[in-house]
Amino acid sequence: MLSGRGDAPAGGALAPARSARISNGAVIDVPTNGSAKLSCHSCLGSSTVLVDIVPHTRDKSFRFTCAKCAGGVAQIEHLKKSWVEVIVTALFNLERVNSGRRFFKVSSEICRFVERHWHVLCVDRGPHKTLCNTVSSAIATNADVFISHSRGS
Repeated sequence: MLSGRGDAPAGGALAPARSARISNGAVIDVPTNGSAKLSCHSCLGSSTVLVDIVPHTRDKSFRFTCAKCAGGVAQIEHLKKSWVEVIVTALFNLERVNSGRRFFKVSSEICRFVERHWHVLCVDRGPHKTLCNTVSSAIATNADVFISHSRGS
């Protein structure tokens, strides 16, 4: 089982900090109901919007445009993410929809989440036959970002 480290460097932490100013806007608040209060990258005004995949509060790989700046309908665009960013975003959303649960199984939960939301999380990548191997490798080589929790401990 796996979780993000709360003490990891910026961009990798999973601890749900509630605010972070970033260049493309900001995630201001993330309630558990599927909405997020985001800051517009153009006017810096904030809007609460319903989104399927909520960016992590330290995610720099998205762009939010409020309804006023977008001409009527608010828009969120996930940008190219590294594998670590994909996994952190998956863990953040898994934690959000699972009432704050912090540890998730790599193949049956994290990989399945990434597969279901591939079109959002992996916008720059084609189909990936070895997804779980890639995810496992990214986790193993970034021990400063992710922690493992063995059963019974």
